[in-house]
Amino acid sequence: MKPLSDLLSSGELISWALDIDLCSEKLGSTETINGIQYSLVEEGILLLKPTQSVAAHICLSCGVHGNETAPIELVEELFKQILNGQLELNCQLLIVIGNQPAMKRNTRFCDENLNRLFKRPEATHVNLETERASKIMASVDDFFNEAESSIKIHLDLHTAIRGSNYEKFAIYPFQKSGNWQTEPMAWLSNAGIEAVLLANKTSGTFSCYTDHYHQAIGFTVELGKARAFGENDHSTLTAFKSALIELLNTPKLIVKNNYQLSGVVFNVVDEVMKHSESDFELNLADDFSNFSTLENGYQLTIDGDNSYFIEGDDKAIVFPNKNVPQGQRVALVVEPKAQN
Repeated sequence: MKPLSDLLSSGELISWALDIDLCSEKLGSTETINGIQYSLVEEGILLLKPTQSVAAHICLSCGVHGNETAPIELVEELFKQILNGQLELNCQLLIVIGNQPAMKRNTRFCDENLNRLFKRPEATHVNLETERASKIMASVDDFFNEAESSIKIHLDLHTAIRGSNYEKFAIYPFQKSGNWQTEPMAWLSNAGIEAVLLANKTSGTFSCYTDHYHQAIGFTVELGKARAFGENDHSTLTAFKSALIELLNTPKLIVKNNYQLSGVVFNVVDEVMKHSESDFELNLADDFSNFSTLENGYQLTIDGDNSYFIEGDDKAIVFPNKNVPQGQRVALVVEPKAQN
């Protein structure tokens, strides 16, 4: 049996994360390589802890949807740079590879959308995704609960089903206080993120969970369109990768910087739900792009008495998806935030 050091030193993060049985056998294993302690805390979840004292905790998650491969490949690149000493790690780093069974099948999920299951109390039904959500939440709870630092960061990396008028954008979890911090959004702009959505309520997403329960500075970050492994153009991620490298070296940059907030900021004004199954239609073309606007009065869904019509001007649609179960979100309706 290979020791953990042999599995990790190759840098093949994706390969070992997908070997769920081998990961299970190695749970709790710890190795120190070049001044960094690596601990396998759960299948596909790895804690990197520099031997010197550090004052920040960062969680990088990817693969929460199994067919969103560019972020997984990006995290593997960063991991290799840490292993070979090219990237100086000045934080405790929790790497979460979200949904390995879905990754193996090249599907968004197996039984249920994992990125709706991060909430308390946990789901009472049992399937691959509910079990995985429970393990991930326990791991991030341990990680952030032990954080003595004031800097706690979580970036949940995704790619979108559809094309987008803003190729790279982020969702800022709902802030009950109404305190949307400018510096983290400016950091995103510097990282090549073109738009930020301000959520209008709490949800079961991973970034909302770490924000709500651990007060981590967190975002869901969309890095382009979902493609299969090996088909991603990483030249489009150069700015974001450089910003991540800088952040892992100097975590305080997310809260103390002189970057300009250059991206467009949107308010989420409504969440369109799917109320029926057999009678439901989403009145959008298959090539409809995220952030495209619809005219006042446009019928977005045909859904019996719950059909949805656009109200007002300058309303745009994000994440339209007709292939969701009854009772789940079909789309977000957003509008540009008024400038102060």
